[in-house]
Amino acid sequence: MVSTPGLNLSPVPCLLALALVFSLVSAFHAKAATIGADAVVLVNSTSARYPDFQRYIQPYLDNFGIAYTVLDLASNGPGTNVGAYAVIIVGHRQLGLRLRREG
Repeated sequence: MVSTPGLNLSPVPCLLALALVFSLVSAFHAKAATIGADAVVLVNSTSARYPDFQRYIQPYLDNFGIAYTVLDLASNGPGTNVGAYAVIIVGHRQLGLRLRREG
C-alpha cells in the first residue's frame, strides 16, 4: 500500500465507495435504457391545421432520417408512454387538447 502524508486510505471504505458508484451507474443505465432514441409527433387529424404537419414538419423528419412515431390525438390520448420517447414534437397548431400534467 502506498503511503501518502495526511491521506489514510483503507481498502474497505474504498471498496465500499467503489461498489456504491457501480450500483448508482447501473441504476442510471437501467433507467436510461427505457427511453427510446426516436421522437413522437403529436397531431390531430381532425384539426384544420393538420396539413401543416404534412407540409412543413414531416418532410424535414423524413429528409434528415429522424425516426419518429405519429400519435394522432383524434383517436388516442397522449397516454403514459409519451415519456418513453427522447423527443416530443408538436406537429401543428390547434391540437384541440388541453395538455396538462397529472399527478
